[in-house]
Amino acid sequence: MNATQAVEERVCFVQVGGRVVGLLGRECQGVVPYDLLTPVPHSPEWVAGLANFRGRVLPLLLLHEHLGEGPVESRGLAIIVTSGSLEAALDIEKVLGFELLDHAALAPPSTLEEGRQEFARARLESLAAGAETSRDRSAILLHVGRMLGALGVHRAEMSGGIATHG
Repeated sequence: MNATQAVEERVCFVQVGGRVVGLLGRECQGVVPYDLLTPVPHSPEWVAGLANFRGRVLPLLLLHEHLGEGPVESRGLAIIVTSGSLEAALDIEKVLGFELLDHAALAPPSTLEEGRQEFARARLESLAAGAETSRDRSAILLHVGRMLGALGVHRAEMSGGIATHG
């Protein structure tokens, strides 16, 4: 990536469990409502179930549950994210907007997590690409590939579908 590409990269900021997180725009495929979920037996608490999103059956992931923040009332809104062959939907509260990523303003994710429980901080840092603090809000920039891997999403080779594992 050259300097011009880095300056022009966009980030989609969303609210998840009361926290502002950023996702690289190129990894966001769209925001869609959902209502019907099919439970996945024996799945971790952060897998809400499978849902049909524009004809694609994807796992709906609860990032706030993975971070140990407890349940949040669903608003029935998800953002579809992809990284390579991995694809899933993340339950979100709302989209805050797209902004240009300022690579110079990125800091280690730990700068936003002072005083948080060690468990949640360690999990968040394992999913983060950095912290963005240059605007009027602070946000964690998530590494979508790392996040989907950590949340147990993988492409099922035999069925051509998406499966989750704990």
